Amino acid sequence: MKSCAFPFFLLVFLLGINRVGGAMKDHVYYIEITQGADYEDPVDSSDDGFGFRLSVLTDASVRQIDFQSPAGHLFVIPDEEETDDPATGTSTYREYNDDQGAWEWAHERELSNVSGLAEYGDGTYLITITYYAGGFDQTHIWFGMPGSDQPIPQPVQVPRLLSPAPYSGTNSPVTFSWELITDQNANAIWASLDNEQTGEYFDVGVPLSPNQTSWGPIALNDGVWELELVFAHGSPDLSNEDGIEYLVVKYNEVDCLFTVGRPWVDYEVWGGNTDYTQMPDEWWEYYRNPEWTDFVQLTESQDQAGRYCGQYQYYLVRAYRPLLLDAVRASDSTYQSNWPWHWHGWGYNFENLNGLPDGMYATVGDWILFENPGHWQCITLITDQSCPTADLTGDCFVDLADLAQLAQQWLTGLEK
Repeated sequence: MKSCAFPFFLLVFLLGINRVGGAMKDHVYYIEITQGADYEDPVDSSDDGFGFRLSVLTDASVRQIDFQSPAGHLFVIPDEEETDDPATGTSTYREYNDDQGAWEWAHERELSNVSGLAEYGDGTYLITITYYAGGFDQTHIWFGMPGSDQPIPQPVQVPRLLSPAPYSGTNSPVTFSWELITDQNANAIWASLDNEQTGEYFDVGVPLSPNQTSWGPIALNDGVWELELVFAHGSPDLSNEDGIEYLVVKYNEVDCLFTVGRPWVDYEVWGGNTDYTQMPDEWWEYYRNPEWTDFVQLTESQDQAGRYCGQYQYYLVRAYRPLLLDAVRASDSTYQSNWPWHWHGWGYNFENLNGLPDGMYATVGDWILFENPGHWQCITLITDQSCPTADLTGDCFVDLADLAQLAQQWLTGLEK
């Protein structure tokens, strides 16, 4: 990401004009700009983030895409399969879209604060298309209400899924229902389904009317599914002065997880003996999908504290929703404190895992991996949920140590 300090007219002069021949719309087919709020946890309205996305569909003649935002910032989408900058939440990609029969270029930004969207803004986006054959083309996209100088209104109503309830289990086929839109800033609904473990995907095909409150029934295979439900304000069937079709949208989105064919669980614990961090490409996918590996599922939990046994080199905790983890206790009664462990995905405050339970929590949003030093038979996960009432030692597990505590106090105190 670069600022606009570099003289843009000099950039234009150096690149020259389009040398590939034909009209720009022969090479650039479609442009989309979206901006809005994304609620990751449908039961916690404070768990919101913000996003911006600009994407372009082109033929194979395009080498690079740059765009200048109305706020005056210059961004580059390079001819690379994927780039990622965790410090700014910015990513880009270039890939062939089989459904569209074209190359898709995209710039995406995930933000924790709405103020970050100020780098983009309402108004005119200047998009520069650079070609392999040399030269460039430029086009403008108005990110605002068509035929006016007014911004697109931002929807304020947060979508609320009624059925199936978030974090619940259901059976196929599934019909989805949600609260009626009462927000005048929203004029359309979008919904899509994704099973990350199998790659299955469904969507509504065309935006739904704001008066609609259901979608389905849809036959779904067993597993964990995510519904993206979006209340949006967009204008379809637009084209700019160069004859390029485009779409501009502001939205509110909620992401709802549920299971088909089995009850919902908040997390699972797996045991295995292979270190997949040594794999050359996207090794983290093995831990996000342990059923692809030699790992064995030990048990699952509804967010409760629990003890999980089996002597393995590694213990893997896969979380389907943010898991608040206070401490981890090994079978030798020691607590996690600078053990070798890895984590990946959304999460924070992992330093809170060290030591005894103290009400200070780490948040596991994807998975966390613990390495067995060689003598563990079990691990106990202590979460934010209540431990058994018979637990007297504070380790969320009832065993002989609790009985010893009881014996020490047997027949003590005042007799009534």
